[in-house]
Amino acid sequence: MPGTITLKTPISDLYGVGDQTSERFAKLGVRTVADLFELLPFRAEDRTNIQPIKALQPGDEAVIAGTIKKVSTRLSKRGALIVQAKIEDESGTIQAVWFNQKYLLKTLEEGQSVLLYGSKKIVPAMSNPFFVKKIIPRLEVAPIYPTTAGLSQYLITRLLERVRPVLSTMHDIVPPAIVTELGLPSRRLALDAAHFSPRAETFEQARSLLGFEELLLLSIQALLAKQNRVKEAIAPINCDEVALQQAKKCFGFALTPGQNAALQELLADLQKPYPMNRLMYGEVGSGKTAIGLLAAAAVCQSGQKVVWLSPTTTLAEQQAKLTNEFCQKIGLRSAFISGARKEAYGEANIIVGTHALLQNQLGLTDIGLVVIDEQQRFGVEQRNYLLNNHPKAHLLMMTATPIPRTLAHTLFGHLDITFLEGKPSQQKPVKTYVFTDSQRQKVEDHVRARIAKNQPGYIICPLIDGSTQESATLFSSERKAITTELKRIEAEFSNSRIGTLHGRMKADEKERIMAAFKNGELDILLATSVVEVGIDNPQATWIIVEEADRFGLSQLHQLRGRVGRGAKESVCFLHNSLTTEQATRRLEVLAGSNNGLEIAEQDLRLRGPGNIAGYEQSGLPDVRYADLSNIDLIKKAYAVAEQLVSEGINNYAGLKEALKRNKRDGLPAV
Repeated sequence: MPGTITLKTPISDLYGVGDQTSERFAKLGVRTVADLFELLPFRAEDRTNIQPIKALQPGDEAVIAGTIKKVSTRLSKRGALIVQAKIEDESGTIQAVWFNQKYLLKTLEEGQSVLLYGSKKIVPAMSNPFFVKKIIPRLEVAPIYPTTAGLSQYLITRLLERVRPVLSTMHDIVPPAIVTELGLPSRRLALDAAHFSPRAETFEQARSLLGFEELLLLSIQALLAKQNRVKEAIAPINCDEVALQQAKKCFGFALTPGQNAALQELLADLQKPYPMNRLMYGEVGSGKTAIGLLAAAAVCQSGQKVVWLSPTTTLAEQQAKLTNEFCQKIGLRSAFISGARKEAYGEANIIVGTHALLQNQLGLTDIGLVVIDEQQRFGVEQRNYLLNNHPKAHLLMMTATPIPRTLAHTLFGHLDITFLEGKPSQQKPVKTYVFTDSQRQKVEDHVRARIAKNQPGYIICPLIDGSTQESATLFSSERKAITTELKRIEAEFSNSRIGTLHGRMKADEKERIMAAFKNGELDILLATSVVEVGIDNPQATWIIVEEADRFGLSQLHQLRGRVGRGAKESVCFLHNSLTTEQATRRLEVLAGSNNGLEIAEQDLRLRGPGNIAGYEQSGLPDVRYADLSNIDLIKKAYAVAEQLVSEGINNYAGLKEALKRNKRDGLPAV
């Protein structure tokens, strides 16, 4: 352990933090002392309220101060060890109870004075005992931190007390004038108060400051990335209009107005003297692939090559087939590369493939355009690998994950964004219904009727195996999981062919199941949200999403997009397991709209700040404290970022250091 502890000191260097504990802290994003200070409490327990035993009210949390008169143990009907201590004060006696804490038998002694924090419960069979949450050493208002299995509140608070003096060395990230304008304290004072004077007000002030910092850093990263991009000089690519019109005729359909508008944005980018960095968003079936191929053709006609990256072998094979047909019609060549197959690519104009395209030994040269399909499925490092090896290549990323327009040009300012409007007229909107457990039989009868007409579909579960989740509880083990739901589905649909698909399966097994489903060999695909992208089965006409209230709306919209891809009318059933007012309101938003951008905006408003446990945030930056629904604050952060970048980041030591420490991927994920 180093003699001097600083903000940069690894958490593993602190006394009492071994390798295991260090790994647990890492799960919370805590790797250094600075990170530890940023682990804010989410609430405070008031352990100052001493109540006479006789005055205890059922359910109210309080402290009792008394003497232990007797200690005993017994087993519950389910075999749980119950430790009991008879506690006496001047007003009366009560049985204090603990569950499965055998070590207490060595610490609780008759005649001992104790302070116990907990609450009285109405359990007549146990004489209405006092359920103890904690034996406390003193009266205090205690901060309660987010934690993970094996990491105690005591250890977190003990470490914070030990490193508290280091707070005096902390610099502000947000310039003082801006902090004052926002009505916030300095960083040092805000974090000190949150940890050592815990109250709702101090938590809120610290959250507000850290949230603004997150928005500011994201905005600065976006602005700097855009600056760096335009510094890379390349030769403009001018499109041959005659060749473009010939290429358009290859599809056998006329481009929609939205497709034509999107194509013009891409072609305009190709004519600029610096690389394109564009994200094209379009609903499932909106025709993104056609636009990508036309842009690729324009690049190939200039004498350069195109790399087209797909996230799965099935998707890549599908794309390779489309690309090959397109290339043959306009006199170009294509090649396909995957882990198991490598076509001759030396003379190819467009090379389609999976992650295998990221291999060094391929020696790809003269790459003028990199297309990344379903780009959210690739890590930033993978994306940067291609760009670092081909710095003068244009980049086109395509996604069906909707980005709220209110965020698009601020937090995603490092990208130019194309919103591909509209869908082909032959596609029918998917009808969406919200159902509860009492309506399940009716839903499954409807599904049975569709299967009888050779219409396959999906059942989506939020978990693979509820009983093996890291922090499994009685409640989480009762949630819908593939391993337990499979037995019920097999019994309920005994005449149907059922396959399962989830993230723990090996890649080749996943590909086999997806291919079987697409080829009509399965009636039901029981899966997790791993099917959000990557499966295109026009015959599938129905989908059931179990515990849909556990997913973000944008992700549900993506899942719904698995059906409605053919000519037949399709339906989506959303299971409302929580049945709360908020859960019902969220799901009704999805049932009432098929517009992904509109849904993303609603999702932003309803979800509120930060990363709410249990909800996916597909497409949004990973933030802990920022309120992404506060558009005015986001615009303020972006304006401040523009000001600071123009003045020079080097003028702000705290900000410069934060950008280095906060680099992570280097850019907000989209």
